[in-house]
Amino acid sequence: MPWRRTLHAREDLLRTARRLLAQDSTRVLTLTGLPGVGRTSLARALVAGAPQQLPVPFIDARRATEPGALARTMLDAAAVFDLIVVDDADLAPSVAAELTRVLDTQPDARLVVTAGAPLRLPGEAVVRVPPLPEPDLSDDPETYAVQPAVRLFLDSAERSGATITPDRETLQDVAAICTALGGLPQAIVLAAARTPTLTPATLRSLLADAPPSTVIAHQSAAQGHDLFTAIAWSESLLDKSARELLADLAVFASAVPLEAIAEVIAQDDLVNPLAVLVDSHLAQPVHYDTGSVYRLSPLVREHAATLLSRRPERAAELRARHTHWALGVAHESGKLTVSGMTTYALGLAAELEPEIMAALQRSVESGDVEAAAQLLLGIVPCWFSQAVTESEKGWIDRVLALVEEHEPDRELLAMLLAWRGLVGVELATGAAGVAAALPDLQRARELAEPIGGQLLTRVLMLSVLAGRVMGDRSALEPLCRRGLEVAGQLGDVAAMTSFEAWAGMLAHQRGDIDEALRCARAAFERAQRLGNPRVMLLPAALLRTLPSGTPIGDDVPSFGELLDSARRVQDNRSLAWILPSATMSALVDGDLDTAATLAVEALRRARASGNPRRYLIPTLTTTLLAHERGDDHVSARLQGALSPFRQVLAPALPPWVVRDYGDSIFGPQPDLALPPTAEGALALLQVAGEDALNYARSLAAAPTIRLVAPLEDTAGLLPRPEELTDREREVLGNLPSGASNKELSVQLGISAKTVMHHTSSIYRKLGVRGRSEAISWVLRHQDELGHGDEHARGNRA
Repeated sequence: MPWRRTLHAREDLLRTARRLLAQDSTRVLTLTGLPGVGRTSLARALVAGAPQQLPVPFIDARRATEPGALARTMLDAAAVFDLIVVDDADLAPSVAAELTRVLDTQPDARLVVTAGAPLRLPGEAVVRVPPLPEPDLSDDPETYAVQPAVRLFLDSAERSGATITPDRETLQDVAAICTALGGLPQAIVLAAARTPTLTPATLRSLLADAPPSTVIAHQSAAQGHDLFTAIAWSESLLDKSARELLADLAVFASAVPLEAIAEVIAQDDLVNPLAVLVDSHLAQPVHYDTGSVYRLSPLVREHAATLLSRRPERAAELRARHTHWALGVAHESGKLTVSGMTTYALGLAAELEPEIMAALQRSVESGDVEAAAQLLLGIVPCWFSQAVTESEKGWIDRVLALVEEHEPDRELLAMLLAWRGLVGVELATGAAGVAAALPDLQRARELAEPIGGQLLTRVLMLSVLAGRVMGDRSALEPLCRRGLEVAGQLGDVAAMTSFEAWAGMLAHQRGDIDEALRCARAAFERAQRLGNPRVMLLPAALLRTLPSGTPIGDDVPSFGELLDSARRVQDNRSLAWILPSATMSALVDGDLDTAATLAVEALRRARASGNPRRYLIPTLTTTLLAHERGDDHVSARLQGALSPFRQVLAPALPPWVVRDYGDSIFGPQPDLALPPTAEGALALLQVAGEDALNYARSLAAAPTIRLVAPLEDTAGLLPRPEELTDREREVLGNLPSGASNKELSVQLGISAKTVMHHTSSIYRKLGVRGRSEAISWVLRHQDELGHGDEHARGNRA
């Protein structure tokens, strides 16, 4: 029985199985797992390495449709062989009794069995076969190439005859596909088999909009191995209580703790049926030091949702209980934030974000104003910490519109307005965008001032945070003083520390170093007494950014210590500020190697955030790094991409940076055609951010895996623009707008799939690796592209 297929990330399982099989006490080794997880592949690999003289018989239990048929087949094999493989044993009738009969009759026989759950036989050892680890979609895409699920997809696509270039965008698409399929190997293989027809980007889009069964279902049905039918069969073997629990679990969108399941499902005996689901691999446990969480894989959840839909009254009850529970999570996160435990608050919200979002969508659709507002306020700090997006701002707009349609609660309205104002500033690309967001903050303060207390403190904090990109910050200092006063009345030491630190930043910005030092030291000493490392980051980092020679004190942590602390508490916003500041400090000290290493981390975190605006400051520091190294062609190119953002970039910089490096940042611009729209500017910034990352990485001392080419002139890739068709030129010219394939299809009057085919052809003819590099090519070769357009028009004439 030859074995040829590559096993992905199964080496440890194989070693465990071999060790158990070699033990004298093991008469039955059962490999359990969800259908499609690779139990059969593991069994074949296991016996292929066994030290027997003869081939091992492989019995397909699905063919034993009559009682006694399986035992008869096995006894015939056991007369010759000591080791027998029985595949899909739980699909045969009375399997436990039949296997027991064989073991009693043939005392020297040993069995390797694959099944959905343990068979509870004498001498049985069990190896649980889990799905492949799902890629973490927040990781750097370059890490995906070595992850087993992604490798399986790419290998399977190649076997299907597709040619896939594993560039950054493709790896992101493949990782999302693998996650949408729960890391289930057979589902990944089936999806990869579609790649001769559909690109990974199209598959990802289909899986985002439709259940997996509609994308990959019928490919293996002709072979009798329909994955979804197998899952339904596994469910049919459950007892009534386990089957009902499986259906009820469809109300959850992600992994949740046992306490959440108990609160939402409200079932007296929960542990036993849950254990049955875990044994059957229909529920997946994940164990941590602090407890366990349970989830359904996407394919199982689809089947469970179908079961639940047959009980509409139960489904409605569960949705209501789920919303109530999610509101409790949002409320707890808010309490933790107010008490200064921001790390725990953000961690709680981030861990259960899919559940909060499911409840939020349900509440908005049903018009439940208070629930929608409370849920949004529970999750929006998490969004802001990571890097808020336009889509998330859309949720704030929807909830605010719902609130204002009714007689609003003033406290809820104030907080929603404050968050929308801050998020609007965060997403602004120029002074006009900032100005448009400020009225929300002003109105929020007007609502909060008569109420006072924690509400006013929170609104003032959000208002001051929004000031970092304001050109005129004179209005912020009174807000800091008012915030310090209100926080002092409440005894909110964490808030007092933040307001003092912000006051120090404002003083630093206007050039009053003595006042900046006084405020920063007061805030730092207050944070030390509080003993909260997250609160300490802001004043300590401010002290470190004061001009060289300022007597900040010997007790202030170094940049390296601050970075370690920020990573430890997972404070992404502080990291987004401290990393560039540490890079600038290294540049001032002449330590260009350290500057490059820090720039790489800052740029990689900006990339992982998914928000192009996060590239701004790290790209700026990389521009200065290139300038210091004398790589003027690099600094000029990066500087050009920063130009559209001058109005929001300049106010965010310390005065000494503008003084010492102003010409390098805001001096004469390179001859580069800048996009006319904000979307185009963001697309150009994203391209520059990738260029900056590749450049900084080429300088950093640590070796890295490079899946994207180092910074170089794309003309060296030998583009062939003369081969572009008229329609391809039209599509190419629209790429810098930042429009999606679907949006381009509407603009051009063609289908999204046709746009996708055109872009693939464009990438090939220009010698680029994806949309980002194509946009970069357009912006750098306007004359050449224009000449080509004239040539094409001449041909048409």
